Amino acid sequence: MQPLFIIRYFLNSENVMFTASELLERINSHIAELQFTRTPQGLYAPITYVLSMGGKRIRPVLMLMAYNLYQEDITRIFNPAMGIEVYHNYTLLHDDLMDRADRRRGKDTVHKVWDDNAAILSGDAMLVLAYQFMAQCPVEHLKEVMDIFSLTALEICEGQQLDMEFEHRKDVKAEEYLEMIRLKTSVLLAASLKIGALLGGASSEDAELLYDFGMNLGVAFQLKDDFLDVYGDAAVFGKNIGGDILCNKKTYMLIKAFEHADEGQLTYLNAWVDAVSFNPEEKVAAVTELYNQIGVKELCEKKMEEYCERAMESLLAVNVADEKKEELDELVTRLVKKGQPLTHIYAEHENEMPVCLRTLYNYIDEGALSIKNIDLRRKTGYKPRKKKYNDINGFHSMEYRQCRTYEDFEYAMKFKYSEDEVTEMDTVKGVRESGKRLLTMIFRKNNVMLLFLMPDGKAESVKRVLDYLETGLGIDVFRRLFPVILTDNGSEFKKVDELELTLDEDGFLVYRTSLYYCDPMASWQKGCIEKNHEFIRYAVPKGKSLNPYTQEDMTLLMNHINSVKRPGLGNKSPYELVEEDGKDFKALMSLLKMHLIPPDEVHLMPDLFVKK
Repeated sequence: MQPLFIIRYFLNSENVMFTASELLERINSHIAELQFTRTPQGLYAPITYVLSMGGKRIRPVLMLMAYNLYQEDITRIFNPAMGIEVYHNYTLLHDDLMDRADRRRGKDTVHKVWDDNAAILSGDAMLVLAYQFMAQCPVEHLKEVMDIFSLTALEICEGQQLDMEFEHRKDVKAEEYLEMIRLKTSVLLAASLKIGALLGGASSEDAELLYDFGMNLGVAFQLKDDFLDVYGDAAVFGKNIGGDILCNKKTYMLIKAFEHADEGQLTYLNAWVDAVSFNPEEKVAAVTELYNQIGVKELCEKKMEEYCERAMESLLAVNVADEKKEELDELVTRLVKKGQPLTHIYAEHENEMPVCLRTLYNYIDEGALSIKNIDLRRKTGYKPRKKKYNDINGFHSMEYRQCRTYEDFEYAMKFKYSEDEVTEMDTVKGVRESGKRLLTMIFRKNNVMLLFLMPDGKAESVKRVLDYLETGLGIDVFRRLFPVILTDNGSEFKKVDELELTLDEDGFLVYRTSLYYCDPMASWQKGCIEKNHEFIRYAVPKGKSLNPYTQEDMTLLMNHINSVKRPGLGNKSPYELVEEDGKDFKALMSLLKMHLIPPDEVHLMPDLFVKK
């Protein structure tokens, strides 16, 4: 959840309200115009460099937003807001030095560009400048504001000291860690809101509630930062992934790993923590895998959600106005009526949402919005069955399955293929056994699903689809995209040689793919495609014949399905992931006329096919 849009929606104010983006633009312009005319430049150049790195500017924007709840002229507190931002960047400068971090916001850190001494001295100068900026608040609030700011600065130092002490302890408790990040991270967010509110004329009660809001949100932010250090994208995160793992930093995830690991996992984890000489990539990969096994990722996400909900409780207590929910209601209702899953809507509009996804579901449950639960796609997760099936009536002896059973598939996956190389294949029937069928294929790598409308459910029709793909892409590209295909035991897939083999330029039979079959009555073994079939049924309900549809219709549906953002894909759509998958997938998209649908235009209802 992002904080920058929250207050605007939920707090009642009759004043002119600036949006978060407008406030961000204003504070960025103010920083850009800032010039340090004093000398020597060697002291001030690193300060200019740090401030030019950008960033979310969350703290000054929150201060301005809190002020704007009560006053219109935000320019009056630009300098105190600047003080908060300068102070925050001062803490980052020194924090990077203490952590020996190489990157910050995608750029080299100050001690890497200059040296340690420059980082220390320029950081000290930033602290002084922060106090100078903060002291330029209205005189009637000067003592109260400076008292809050000074206490906050002291608490941040206390939090930093605890953080350093934790480096030498293996017995740090989760409660100790949460208190440390409250001091080190949260108090500055909280102070930003409280100072802004007080400068605007808020009551002490409202100012304190805003302080609590910022405190809880700050803890959630730090937990998310810890989370992204393991599971984030370095290009987006702005610094190298795995830095906390490499330096054995006591994060919530490491603490929980020690707490929940079994004996074997604990021994392995301690070996990596105690290792003096190691390959960095190997350590990051090994510890991350341990986190996955222990379930640390889910524990961290749950704790983040908990603090987000606490934050919202404090915020709602300030001054709730139901009419402030109207904008949220209009946005969500409009997109749900298009058949969009709530997860897709939230992924695209998270920055506009004043609530987390769970709270949004709660609003719908409580009847606070126009849409009802019946309007939503299913909320439950897909849980594949674990049951194994043995040989049924000699099923495994069938000739076409020789060396191609699910057991054979598992063996091949262990020694020959990776998950990223697997394509699952199936067919979808209409209302009758006869008539048109839909051949579906999905890449496990990125969840891209292909839809091909066939005249019938015969093996020859499946072969024609594969032949079309091979001809259009070329044999080499086809092999790279479809090295292994997993399907069920339908009659349309039993002519193995015709599906697996093709003729090369010299007329010799060669393999174009390797085909494997699920066990009977075990559709969960290709659960990826089974789960994604529900997207088809949004637009083509069960019991409806496929005969009226054309391949053009299915291509349209395919594009809308593959444009749906999904939590399991990092809130990206399958088509967005294709951008990372190279020229082979792009060639496939070109051949099949596949293209990304703008998020708010995604439509998964039967009227998708109505000509407009």
